[in-house]
Amino acid sequence: MAWPCSVFTLDCSKSLHAAAGPATRWGCATGHRMRLSRVLSPGTTARRCGPTCGAPWSARATRSGCAPAARMRRDRAANWPANSNARSRAWPDCRVGASFRSKIDEKAGIPDPLHATIHPLNRWQRVPPPWPAPTLPPLAPPRPEPLGRGNPPPRTSSSRMTRNFLSLSLATACALGMLGADAAQAQFKTIRISTGFNRPLWVGAPEGDTRLFVVEQVTADIRILKNGVIQATPFIDLTPKVNASGNERGLLGMAFSPNYASDGYFYVHYTAGASPGSSVVERYKVSASNPDVADFASGTTVLSLAQPFSNHNGGNLAFGADGHLYIGYGDGGSANDPQCNAQKNTTWLGKMLRINVSSLPYTIPAGNPWASPTDGILDEIWSFGLRNPWRYSFDSQTGDLYIGDVGQNQIEEIDVEPAGVGGRNYGWKLLEGNTCLGSSAGCAIAPPPCGSAVYTAPIQTYNHGAGCSVTGGAVYRGCALPSLDGLYFYADYCTASIWSLKWNGAGGFTNFTNQTATLAPGGGLSIATITSFGVDGFGELYIVDQGGVGTGEIFKIVPTATPTDCDNNTHSDACEIAAAPYKDLDLNGGLDLCQGLSANKASISESAGGVQELKIHMGANLGGKLYLTLSNVSGNSPGTVIDGVTVPLNLDSTLLSSLTLANTTPWNQSLGFLDAAGRGQTNFTIPSGTTGIAPLAASHATIVFDVGIGAVVAASNHVTVSITP
Repeated sequence: MAWPCSVFTLDCSKSLHAAAGPATRWGCATGHRMRLSRVLSPGTTARRCGPTCGAPWSARATRSGCAPAARMRRDRAANWPANSNARSRAWPDCRVGASFRSKIDEKAGIPDPLHATIHPLNRWQRVPPPWPAPTLPPLAPPRPEPLGRGNPPPRTSSSRMTRNFLSLSLATACALGMLGADAAQAQFKTIRISTGFNRPLWVGAPEGDTRLFVVEQVTADIRILKNGVIQATPFIDLTPKVNASGNERGLLGMAFSPNYASDGYFYVHYTAGASPGSSVVERYKVSASNPDVADFASGTTVLSLAQPFSNHNGGNLAFGADGHLYIGYGDGGSANDPQCNAQKNTTWLGKMLRINVSSLPYTIPAGNPWASPTDGILDEIWSFGLRNPWRYSFDSQTGDLYIGDVGQNQIEEIDVEPAGVGGRNYGWKLLEGNTCLGSSAGCAIAPPPCGSAVYTAPIQTYNHGAGCSVTGGAVYRGCALPSLDGLYFYADYCTASIWSLKWNGAGGFTNFTNQTATLAPGGGLSIATITSFGVDGFGELYIVDQGGVGTGEIFKIVPTATPTDCDNNTHSDACEIAAAPYKDLDLNGGLDLCQGLSANKASISESAGGVQELKIHMGANLGGKLYLTLSNVSGNSPGTVIDGVTVPLNLDSTLLSSLTLANTTPWNQSLGFLDAAGRGQTNFTIPSGTTGIAPLAASHATIVFDVGIGAVVAASNHVTVSITP
């Protein structure tokens, strides 16, 4: 097999440049230098292999592809100088070598007639990188490669179809894998994932985020739950602004911008000032330097509403599929809506509002039912006739709005608005559920009678024999429990009863089930005061048990059979991959981050440029060791064997370039030392304006050296990147 002269071992030797200080970083004792030694087989030496500066090749060296008496060419396309000191200067990055005790398995070569290194080379010459010119160093063009663990072929319409099919198959596998033998009777339960919260009211997360954010009512802060652990520092503490006196005041809700990943905005709803005070909606932005902390100084008021009484403040916030913010307000409180606020069109009380917050001050979205500036009705109103819609949510698949409206003394109700349908009157205070109260006391203009067609009936009600205060819930659209897909879960605050149903789209429902016993956590635990149902970044469903100060709990609805969760972040690996396919770029069904190497994206545009962040997770047992991230373009099977370790990259000229051009673009930070936990990062970088390489599919893998024994001791999985025009 042809061996490039850039493959070498590390040999600390006092005879080579004893004055070189930096050598100590690479495993050499003080006053020692690395010796570059040509390796052909175990036990060979520098004398036998030949790259002693100025010395001719030995006869043995001919098997490396160098002719007898030929000299090795150095990396700057010039002959090696005759003295060793000059040689060291001529190879400024000599430490970039691999510490190979034995030769690479010759069977690892690939039959690539253009780029293979299995045929003899007359000499090895490293091509200097062309940066900063907008072309890449020698990334070889792709060759045909069968699908499998190898790289995908260039992106053609056919390959895109294949990739889409694989993604679809993955999602299907996720669904089928969670169901077990009897899909119609999927088993599920609740588990407690955290406790110790201060009267929590809400839990949720931005789409795709593995963290959970928990709103605490009385301490007026938002806590982050990461891998089941409450972070010591709150995401934000709003204590200076919030009045949390009374059962229905405090920090009541939050919502993330639909573009949170890019704009970092989130919204909060709280009560302020001496009772009865006011309800305030504010916008904040996440810290630019720490994703687990918000910038308190970024707070901007969106709107504020004076409250006539201290109860029925609503407090929820939610974004619809239309990208607009929906704000729910109660009727102002006391009892029986003495001011008839729910039927007035000149107040936000007893209403659902819809506003456009893409910029501030907010604007009125086109299509709001009363957006006319001359009709005397507040333009923000979306629907009305509500008593206290303190919990509502959108079906993430259909965009339909589900509202849990708390009743007075008799009836609790669930209302549903089809996506985009506003202008509805739900009847309070003339109607409590479907029960006609007939009262119009306090109304300046008497509302239509109970039987009028202007009122929209709830899809479900229950009387106070079954509870006393409805907690509106959420529609399940997660991955882990496909048999629950489309079911709406809701509860009663007083009895902790939990039900589910499926709206039929026409004012009724099917599949009504009492889930209380099924979702009882067991093990001495109980769910007592349900304040909300939350949805995480992957569509999975949670139950918030308010408790008291320091006793609030978060439960999660999960399959009875525990799914694989290799990173212990409380999210099923299969569901994480279904939501974000780039988390399994080697397509083996497991999270890449649990196999040594993961990436933040699957493709880079050569015209726009970009960085694929390659996160290295090799484990604490390899902490502090030297790592090198390599790349190739010729597939992953059978791979390349080094020191008995199989690296899932076939040997080609791109791999050799990544070896000899470590820590230069595009392989930035490709060589270094792992931290104590065995972590590191390589940034595979394509500068903007690059031309002539797309379409190209490449793979990366990381190898780890133990400098003390002079060997490769571990290799990661491979991850891929598609370079597009």
